[in-house]
This record gives sequence, C-alpha cells and structure tokens, in this order.
Amino acid sequence: MRAIQEAEAAAAKKPGNDQAAALIKEARALVAAMPVTEAQAGDPAFSKIFEKRRRKKTDTVPKRQAEVEEQWDAFATKNYASAKAKAEQALALVR
Repeated sequence: MRAIQEAEAAAAKKPGNDQAAALIKEARALVAAMPVTEAQAGDPAFSKIFEKRRRKKTDTVPKRQAEVEEQWDAFATKNYASAKAKAEQALALVR
C-alpha cells in the first residue's frame, strides 16, 4: 500500500519517532491480516462453502458462498481504510 510505503520512507529519513514506527507496524499488520483462521482454512466443511468458481464478476454463487465473500470484502475494506489512516498519521508525525 502506497501510504505505508510513503510513511516508511519518511520515517527512515527521521528515525527515532516511536509513535510513527508503531503506527506503521499496526498498518502493516492490518494489511497482512487474513479473514479466516488457520483452522477454518484447513476445514473441509468450510472449503465446501466455495462450490462454484467465479469466472466473471456477473457469475452467481450459492448464498452461503456469497455471504462469506461479502464478509471477506468488508474485512479487507475496513482493514485497508484503517491501515491507510494509520500510515497517514505516521507520515504526519515525521514530516
């Protein structure tokens, strides 16, 4: 994510700002977070939710699959927005 990279570059030019470093670390963790646990990923019952492969955006999938995909989308959208905000806070601290 560009905002994190910009914050890291600016922080590298002005080392020693622990608050900025912590915000950057939190932002990276948010971007790297996974929407499923390791146990869910290895559970055959969970994998069966994904009965149909989407080949096009307009393809329809079973209701449960669509629900899980929507949850993942919301998870990623929220985390990326939070990560961007934290990176921007860090950048403001080191400017």
